[in-house]
Amino acid sequence: MVCCIRLIQVGTSMNGKLVLVAKRQFEIYRRPSHLNIILRDKRHPAAAAPAENSVRIKAAMEWLCRAQDATGCGGVSGGYHFDTGWLGPYPETTGYIIETFIEYSSITHDNSFLDRAVRMGDWECEVQLDTGAVRGGVGVNDYPIVFNTGQVMLGWAALHRATGQ
Repeated sequence: MVCCIRLIQVGTSMNGKLVLVAKRQFEIYRRPSHLNIILRDKRHPAAAAPAENSVRIKAAMEWLCRAQDATGCGGVSGGYHFDTGWLGPYPETTGYIIETFIEYSSITHDNSFLDRAVRMGDWECEVQLDTGAVRGGVGVNDYPIVFNTGQVMLGWAALHRATGQ
């Protein structure tokens, strides 16, 4: 789905100036099923925005689990593209998602989230460069990025605090 803002000419005002109106247009392409979601959300806004924060948080965590499962490696996908689906694993975001899963596990007492965090940390170790740096970009690239390294180190430190490993 692409959202475009288009200026359309409406006419002239009383003082003779041209009047333009911005019109938001949604173009659905390649995946018309997304139109069903948009229409559902328009008809039933309560279904699109649950009233309770715990419901929203649970839904976000389920989405992150799907993003991890989509990669098949333990890392978390760098995102979802409407044309191509899930992107490859992203070391940077996987690094800071580790701490999110640890925290959620401690709040819900659901150890499956801690297990997922450990799998993320293990994957980060598997793809770490020989120099000790963390890879840059989405996927398993050969170049290091300092910021990504910092984010992953925060995840590893959180795992160490949570598991002692």
